[in-house]
Amino acid sequence: AGLLFTADDERDLAVAQIGLVPNPGVVGLGADMPNASEEILRARFRSTHPELADKKLIIFLGRLHPKKRPDVVIRAMRGVREKIPDAALLVVGDGQQDYVDGLKQLSESLGLRECVHFLGLLTGEEKSAALVSSSVFALPSLQENFAIAVAEAPQLGVPVLITAKINIWREIVEVEAGMLLREA
Repeated sequence: AGLLFTADDERDLAVAQIGLVPNPGVVGLGADMPNASEEILRARFRSTHPELADKKLIIFLGRLHPKKRPDVVIRAMRGVREKIPDAALLVVGDGQQDYVDGLKQLSESLGLRECVHFLGLLTGEEKSAALVSSSVFALPSLQENFAIAVAEAPQLGVPVLITAKINIWREIVEVEAGMLLREA
């Protein structure tokens, strides 16, 4: 009877690919809110990571994969640190070990070992604690249908920096929950 999509861009891409779509509808995905307050979550994160307590945190959260371009965020940290010396990057997620090792080597080769922190996969309130402790969420992905983490961050008051390749970019910009990254 019809097809449902999670974002306007997803619908438009489908129509461009397959032509006429019967009764297209858009129903956005939701994101769960943590049970603990933001203050409690921040305190938990600081107690788990005391070395980051006084840092201005940028978070990359997602699968560590070339499509999501965590390397772009790591490379950007050189310029960020010139302007904000106490900035640190949280790389949250997992991926194929050889790719993750390559990202660690990249941060090392750029002299960023002390400010790029690989936290691995975090879930539940541990993930929420890392998000709410961050000043900004960055995802320079080459393609995302919806990106749940992009919806979770603003719910916790964390603005997002995303590309126009994330299909909910219009919604994010419209409600002023973040900004578009310039394509490199």
